[in-house]
Amino acid sequence: MVLSFKRFFPYLIILVLLFILSVFYVWRWNPLFLEIFVPLLKGRSDAPGLTLLSFPHLLDILNEHLLLSQAGVVLFLGIAIFYKKRIGFKQPIIFFLIIVSITQLLYHLLVDPKLGAGRDWDLFSSVGLGFTLLGVYLFIRFVQSKRYLSIVLIFAAFISTLPWFLLNASSEKGIDRFKNLLDLDLKRGRLGRMWLARYYYQQNRFIEAKDMQAEFFKMFPEDSLTLEAETCIEVGEFDRAIELLKKALAINPRLTGAYSDLGRVYLRQGKVDEALEIFQELTRVAPLIAEVHLNLGDALFKKGRFVEALKELKKGTKLGGGSAEVYNNIAYIHSRFGEAEEAIKAYKKALKIDPGFYYSHSGLGQIYLDKYLLDEALVEFDQAVRSKPDYAPAHYNLGFVYSRKGLKEKALEEFELFLKYSSDETKKEEVKGWISKIRSQNP
Repeated sequence: MVLSFKRFFPYLIILVLLFILSVFYVWRWNPLFLEIFVPLLKGRSDAPGLTLLSFPHLLDILNEHLLLSQAGVVLFLGIAIFYKKRIGFKQPIIFFLIIVSITQLLYHLLVDPKLGAGRDWDLFSSVGLGFTLLGVYLFIRFVQSKRYLSIVLIFAAFISTLPWFLLNASSEKGIDRFKNLLDLDLKRGRLGRMWLARYYYQQNRFIEAKDMQAEFFKMFPEDSLTLEAETCIEVGEFDRAIELLKKALAINPRLTGAYSDLGRVYLRQGKVDEALEIFQELTRVAPLIAEVHLNLGDALFKKGRFVEALKELKKGTKLGGGSAEVYNNIAYIHSRFGEAEEAIKAYKKALKIDPGFYYSHSGLGQIYLDKYLLDEALVEFDQAVRSKPDYAPAHYNLGFVYSRKGLKEKALEEFELFLKYSSDETKKEEVKGWISKIRSQNP
């Protein structure tokens, strides 16, 4: 039996939907995927309530269509209601526009529009194009008087643009609109309140700024605690900072920034095990934030757990993070494992970020020295001491390279600088022996 397209089409739609749901489930923790699409079941740490079928997301979709595609809504629904028996859905143009409309609606449902606190719904205005064109086409085909089309389009354009003109006619009306948008979803509007307070400050409206800030801290007391904790960290009051951060986390356990600050404070106090515990928990709460993995990698690095540290540091860089120090640590681990080429790549990435990062110059020079590439090593060690003249290890290596190249005077000069800057007594005794040997060879 031959299955007709009309009977097959519903099954095709079901298969497509099942495929989409399975992809969303399998890739639900992929960083790039979640950067583009709305999460299926569990929201990101920065928007925990925003999922594929959550009310805030569906409300955004409804608002976008009602605000920006009135012409399409009016025309399509009007024709579909009054002329549904005359619409030939198998006709190529109508079928094509239906497919376009469905795919655009799916796109609208699946892709994260990142509307921001101001709810910039016009960013997704193109999603109404398919059913608007379909409504216009059906109207022209079924309604004999074309003047009605002009009336409908003019009316739709009028009701679309008039509210925007009225709302943006003055800054006060714009502020009122912004406040109303913030109240649509209190949690997603938290940053918007801070932006509004900052705007008031910039306009020298200090009383309103103070009131808005007080309202913000009343609604979100945990933010007040974290701000005070950051000040304590800057002035070195670590115990007070820990107390404040724990209070903030007791109010809102999803404050990833507070967790990160707490872990960093523990690291600065030398409490690496406590920091590790914090950062490991944080990777479960916020697996898509680069800083989380970089902090955990740093703590593991300090504990000497290099295999695990390398894994976390690389995760952090793949998520878009990474400083010169991060790539330097990655290079050091590769070098320690004997993976010279990978180490060279990482050292060069560190120096691309910060050309004066002397640790990376010294580490890269050490690899070249191990390969007996004396000229390349000499360049890197020289760059290291130019960036930090009192960096003793680079002076030591420069002395060794000059000695191998037969440049005894320069070798002596670098060894003397090493003795001046180094605090390693064992190494200093070794270098003194070399200096005596060189001088004895050149009386």
